[in-house]
Amino acid sequence: MHSDTKSYGLAEWITLVEVAWVVWKYIELVGESSDSFADAVKEAIDEAGKTVRGMEWFEVTSLRGRISKDKVERFQAVVKIGFKVER
Repeated sequence: MHSDTKSYGLAEWITLVEVAWVVWKYIELVGESSDSFADAVKEAIDEAGKTVRGMEWFEVTSLRGRISKDKVERFQAVVKIGFKVER
């Protein structure tokens, strides 16, 4: 019998693997910047990092901006930020 196998009656070559279930949660934020969409995304993530633990992924769901006097005034990025639910 292999050292990493557990024996249960006739099924002596079955290896049991413990499965770790992960539950994800996400928040949705709007980051804003006067410089670029990329900076707007970074701003949203930086701000979330002040209170959210364990952030692991993000998804940009939309981009938009503000126009003033025929010029781009602000860039906005709607960002979903995912993290594992702690148990």
